[in-house]
Amino acid sequence: MPDEPDVVTSIVEHPRRRGRYAIVSGATEIATVTADVIAELQVHVGKALEPRMLDALRVHDRRIAVLDRALRLLSVRGRATSELSRALLRAKDRPQADDVKWVIRQLTEQGYLDDARFADQFVRDRATTRGWGKGRLRQELRRRGVATSNVEPALSQADEDAALDDSRSALEVARKWRRTHSARDPDRDRQRLYGFLARRGFSPDVIRDAMRAALTDGGAESQ
Repeated sequence: MPDEPDVVTSIVEHPRRRGRYAIVSGATEIATVTADVIAELQVHVGKALEPRMLDALRVHDRRIAVLDRALRLLSVRGRATSELSRALLRAKDRPQADDVKWVIRQLTEQGYLDDARFADQFVRDRATTRGWGKGRLRQELRRRGVATSNVEPALSQADEDAALDDSRSALEVARKWRRTHSARDPDRDRQRLYGFLARRGFSPDVIRDAMRAALTDGGAESQ
């Protein structure tokens, strides 16, 4: 005689996961899902959970757990789509690739993930707060998996809005470096400053102009 199916005895809001509901049968928590899933599958107290229904609930349980992890990561800082996908796949519990794809699709449809918007914000933030040049910005965005079709427009738009000016940024960075380093060995100072600016992604021509001004004025701001 086949086993009797589990019967839903309660549906309660999860105490630690806002907007998530635990489906319980007796003393066993069957799955934790969203209200939308409960409505879609027509789950209610007293419903018998046939094998196909149990399988569907378990799939949603897995995917929503991955979704919650993704939302926590995004609450810390913005991420590119590929970057977030890699972070989810590296989790200790090794989520299934199909579940991660589902989560990425949901977040994209809901507007949480937008690589064009991410690239715009990344360029403006790093150019302003860290003094990165175009080369470093381009390299970092590509490392995060942002496609060239989103990288180049972000750099171009920042140029048009005067949010990204390599010559100005390189000079500011060079002057700041000069103020915090003693000028005991001019040749060594030039080598160190050149390397410092190169690591921030400035081109050789921009670096030479910035160094010339910074090392000549002794770190003072021009009027």
